[in-house]
Amino acid sequence: MPRILDHALPVHEHGQSLPRHEDPELTAYLHRHIRAVFSRDTTPPPCYYCSSQQVALRYRGLPPNGIPYFTCKRCGKGFNRRTGTALQSFLRSDKLDAFLPMLSQQRSIASAGERLGVSASMLKRWVRVFRKWLLKLDPSGEWEARVKLGMVPDLPHLQCPNCGNREHFFRHGFVDGNHQGKRMFRCKLCRRCVTEPDAHFSQRKADAESLETASRCDTAKSAAR
Repeated sequence: MPRILDHALPVHEHGQSLPRHEDPELTAYLHRHIRAVFSRDTTPPPCYYCSSQQVALRYRGLPPNGIPYFTCKRCGKGFNRRTGTALQSFLRSDKLDAFLPMLSQQRSIASAGERLGVSASMLKRWVRVFRKWLLKLDPSGEWEARVKLGMVPDLPHLQCPNCGNREHFFRHGFVDGNHQGKRMFRCKLCRRCVTEPDAHFSQRKADAESLETASRCDTAKSAAR
């Protein structure tokens, strides 16, 4: 499934007031799986390593946050429900509730790291392991494609009318400052401004409307349950 990113959002916020929308469906999906990971149910799951059903409870885990630990009678390996998930080495559980809604927001790693109070390198690793886990949970890639934190939209096909450059451009705001309108780009070579092509502008507006419609439908379905 393609990842749909909004070209109208600046890569760096710099005090911008444009909203960075959360995808509540993705947040809820992750919360459901996280609750399962932290379950204190002592019923042995299949072995993470060999999928054997011959698994025994080794110990229940210490309160208040301990989770059961299991041993596979077939391969002899031990594991718990965190094994192989994004939470296996996630040591900042105090940041988890604030981090999850940001995964679906199109904002920079620097901005999110500042809001969360963690380093950019740590946040990049969190995004990477959660994307990997989402692909394990759903190999179709539908849920992973909803992750937007740290993602930057590809540039449209541009050509500078002054020097002919086709590759090197800065994003440079909007035509007439209208955030609903066309994007502006500045050539890195000669500094000439280039307007977003009509076809690209029309397509991204159509993508945004389609995404908004799908989001409203998902919200309505969730409310009806």
